[in-house]
Amino acid sequence: MAGDQWQGSQLSPVTIETAQTATRHYHLCLDKEIKHIVLAGKDSRAVTDLVLKKCESALAPIRSAFAKENVLPVVTNRYLRRKRTQAARSVLRAVMLAQSTLPR
Repeated sequence: MAGDQWQGSQLSPVTIETAQTATRHYHLCLDKEIKHIVLAGKDSRAVTDLVLKKCESALAPIRSAFAKENVLPVVTNRYLRRKRTQAARSVLRAVMLAQSTLPR
């Protein structure tokens, strides 16, 4: 049974670099989208959802790179869910900060 389980150390350096690059592009996309959205008068949660949806495609290379390495889908999904959750918290914080500095 232990031989059937995926081990994190089995990822190739190319796959790790692909995941890191995709994560960087995802965060750059999030930053860009936050700056382009008009924040006045919109609910911060709605703005956060909009930003996250616009940048979702930046995570696709991670899924395909992990699939090439035979990473279990449940592990891939957990990894991507963690990335999305971390991003959602960060974007929500940034949007709330930006909204708090807008003139009333």
